[in-house]
Amino acid sequence: GRAVKYLVKITPDAREADLPRLEKEIGELIDRYVSKPIKEVSFAELFARLSGVLADHHMTIPADFSMMLKSISTLEGVGRSLDPDINLTRKLVPYLYRLRIARLRPTHVAGDITDSTIQFAELFQDIPEKVRDFLQLSLKGESQLRVEHRQSESFKIFWNQLTNRLAVALILSALLIGSSIIVLSGLPPKWNDIPIVGLIGFILAGLMSLSLLFSIWRSGKF
Repeated sequence: GRAVKYLVKITPDAREADLPRLEKEIGELIDRYVSKPIKEVSFAELFARLSGVLADHHMTIPADFSMMLKSISTLEGVGRSLDPDINLTRKLVPYLYRLRIARLRPTHVAGDITDSTIQFAELFQDIPEKVRDFLQLSLKGESQLRVEHRQSESFKIFWNQLTNRLAVALILSALLIGSSIIVLSGLPPKWNDIPIVGLIGFILAGLMSLSLLFSIWRSGKF
């Protein structure tokens, strides 16, 4: 599982992959070689098989990762000449254990949390711009969606539900933003010192939110 997650992470075109099948094939590949002594392992063959599996899933190995694999393959002959009976898995376990312990240290965990927080912040900063671009393209009639589907009718129903909910969500966002601006501006007429137009906008947004949540709950797509 971890090996596949790493490969998906470093491979830019991993979206095309059938992840369950990829995980099964990578697992079989690891099981085939992991417990063998180095004299019974051909790293060139191992990496060729790995490349073949990734190619079947339309995944391309990044150049730096490919160079690392070639370097390890080059060192294969040195390992064979020094100790052909060595079991690399057993030798590496203590080092991997230490590495795992080091990754659990508070300072390392804090660094990971900080990095994740920064990534989320950058993601949320980009959302308004992406939504604005999408709305501008939609208003111009230039937005395009490429969709490949096999089960036509069920997909059409799902797609209609998705687009309807997206439209409601966009209108809801506009209502909330517009109502907030009106309330903050103090635009008359007012009720209990709250602009009536803004209050109506919040009420409509609340009703739309309840309708959207009920629709999602009824479809069972949580």
